[in-house]
Amino acid sequence: MGKLSDFLHPVRQDETQEIIVSDRFVQHGDDGAVVLDEKGTPIPAPFIIRPVSEEMNAAIRKGCTRSHRDRSGMLVQDFDVNAYTARIVIAGTVEPDFAAAEMCSAYGVINPEDVPRKMLYSGEYRRLSDAIMDLSGFGDDIQEEAKNS
Repeated sequence: MGKLSDFLHPVRQDETQEIIVSDRFVQHGDDGAVVLDEKGTPIPAPFIIRPVSEEMNAAIRKGCTRSHRDRSGMLVQDFDVNAYTARIVIAGTVEPDFAAAEMCSAYGVINPEDVPRKMLYSGEYRRLSDAIMDLSGFGDDIQEEAKNS
């Protein structure tokens, strides 16, 4: 059984992780030249992601839920899963900064949520969103892991 002090000092939540979403984005040196590995192959540019806290997740979830009355007068809630995923991707991506004015301008959008949709192929977008969700604890069976340790 745990002690109260076990829960007063949680592990840092500002953890980040580098992932390669696509080999289409490559590293460039300070001189603007493509950085190559020892074989002469361009080095993919990593995306830097972070976990999304439950506080942020709840705010995103709330912002993606709309309430309205149906024809019978019953209150109905609709959840927009596409908007939710887009907002999770924005919140969980440190680099590139999709909200940067330069990124929005380069992809011809005003809303930062549209940048990754225009920038990435659908599989790449899925890879990025899945990595953020995994880092945030979704899909992990923490109880099973604790039992096996």
